[in-house]
Amino acid sequence: MSAAIILVGSALLFLLCWRRWGMLHPLTVTLALWLVIGLLLVIRPVELYEPSPRIAVAIVSGLTALIAVPLLFDRTPRPGDDDAAADPPVRVSVRVGRLAVATAVVLAVVLWGSWQYRQAVSSVLGVPFGQLDSKLVRWAELYGNLVIPTPVGIAQALAPLLGAFGVIGGLCHRWWWFLLIPVAIATTMQSPSRTATLTLVVTSLFFLVLLPRAAGLVRRHRRRILPPGVRVAALVSLVGGAALAYFGFVGQQLDKGALPPGLVVSGWLPDSLVQPLLYQVGGVSAFSVAVDQSTGGAGPYGAWGRSLYAVVKSLQFFGVPLPTPQPFADYVDMPIPFNTYTAFGDAYFDFGLAGVVAVFLLAGLVVHLLGTWPRPGHPGSIWAMSVMAAVLTATPIHGRLLDIDVLVPAVTGWLLVTWVLRPERTPPAAAPQPTAAALAGEERALR
Repeated sequence: MSAAIILVGSALLFLLCWRRWGMLHPLTVTLALWLVIGLLLVIRPVELYEPSPRIAVAIVSGLTALIAVPLLFDRTPRPGDDDAAADPPVRVSVRVGRLAVATAVVLAVVLWGSWQYRQAVSSVLGVPFGQLDSKLVRWAELYGNLVIPTPVGIAQALAPLLGAFGVIGGLCHRWWWFLLIPVAIATTMQSPSRTATLTLVVTSLFFLVLLPRAAGLVRRHRRRILPPGVRVAALVSLVGGAALAYFGFVGQQLDKGALPPGLVVSGWLPDSLVQPLLYQVGGVSAFSVAVDQSTGGAGPYGAWGRSLYAVVKSLQFFGVPLPTPQPFADYVDMPIPFNTYTAFGDAYFDFGLAGVVAVFLLAGLVVHLLGTWPRPGHPGSIWAMSVMAAVLTATPIHGRLLDIDVLVPAVTGWLLVTWVLRPERTPPAAAPQPTAAALAGEERALR
């Protein structure tokens, strides 16, 4: 019954988003993801703790709050509307010199952050980083008292910007700019946690799909081999398959490839898909266990504030005495040990159901503002919307809206993308004014 609530609720919300924005929108993709999760919870290919009614209500309430503000207040014209072409698009082109400077600076910062991270891990374990396997690196992150200074963490968080610059250069200048994307991925793969790498991949993919649709963007390459819908579907399938293979490969290195003991799996589900599926549906079950079996103490993240992590850290910086939430949550059995509780769970443990609604109303407001300000299709807004796509598609696992490693690249990227992609200085040619002779001719014709 509870799983059906999630399935039906996400299906109805998906239809609303699809009719309003089409499929290529972060909210539509997020609702499609939760629609699939609801379906999996109903058919139960893996025997997990069933979601309780209160958890189902929290998830559907959060999803409803997420799309409420954009649906009610977004007045941008839909494709095909009569007023869609009322205002001519602002012609935008790449400034190659600025792109080169921004790329060089961000690349140097990201490489420095990656090097400092490797040095910190080596210092904890007393072994050169190149001689460590993934399990030891992960052990250092979780249990080895690994301390990453804030500047190093911020430097690592800028890796998605390299992907953005690769997309801009590849679309608007030369194809070899796309090589920045694998360079950025290589820097994030230093850690076996997979979160940073998948965030970069999702952000770059959305940016690559959405940027060509920016109104007035001057592109260098315009040859079309496949129809737009087929190209997007092929690209998403290719990237999705590669991400799935990467997820499984790192899982094998961390000894997570085998089926966990005590887990009952349907015979039709391939073993290679069990772990990725658990990371999508397992958070709902873990959220239910943590709430249903709560003893009234602190939540799985310990101190208050996991859903507002950047706010807590900012208040601490200004001297407000607040405890810092645990970076990694406690485990619950559902029936296997699991420690992710969905983005809705992160907000619920802080503020209850009202907090879930408030946090996701805030997320929806952010999506609405980014989609409409300073104008629809603005390159900086497309970048920020791509970051939000990575945030929203991670909601089955955890909430990242107010994490520092999301806010820093979002704001920095908005500034740099708008600096690199600037409007043309030459205004569009004005329509020719009719001459006196032409007006006289029209008057005679009307007579």
